[in-house]
Amino acid sequence: GEKLTESTSTPLQHCWAGRVFAQIKGLAISNSDVIRGVHNQFARSDPFVNEIVDSSAEKEDAFHFISYVPANGSLYELDGLAPAPAQYAKRRTIPGECTQDDWVSKVRPVIQERMARYTAAGEIRFNLMAVIKSRAEVYGARLEERENALERNPSNEAVKYECEALRQRIRVEQEKQERYRVRLFRATEPRTTCSRPLFARKG
Repeated sequence: GEKLTESTSTPLQHCWAGRVFAQIKGLAISNSDVIRGVHNQFARSDPFVNEIVDSSAEKEDAFHFISYVPANGSLYELDGLAPAPAQYAKRRTIPGECTQDDWVSKVRPVIQERMARYTAAGEIRFNLMAVIKSRAEVYGARLEERENALERNPSNEAVKYECEALRQRIRVEQEKQERYRVRLFRATEPRTTCSRPLFARKG
């Protein structure tokens, strides 16, 4: 979004433009107020100080993040431990160019091969995630197109039905986002926020 674009202008921009050590990139990210603020939103807020040292905390596994993105007609691998993005076509053969329309079909065998390699080694602790457009925005753009078509032909019942179906989908997505917002608030808000008024009334 706009805030993330502004926050990555400097100094993060220099990290992505050149071959910078992963440790330096991590330091630059940690110094970004916007990124740090969003990250901290997903950490449970605890107003109490835990003086008991958890010995298991030092034994927690460190996870390795790898992403694949299409850019400039090629598929790039973003490895959290690598010094810079890697153009996948230079390391492995991927037929043809990689575009926004077909990159998912071309990255699929790459991901499947990596997952098979991990599974063969006995490692099953991995997650596959995808960053996608907001479905509400996708439906909204489609609705605008169909409403324009309806203005040209107001008697088209099929387009009327499609517009109503898109409005319903948008409402469903908006309700879903509201549930996510409430769930995130409950997960991050300290429980004492709700208990203080109760304690005050009871004296």
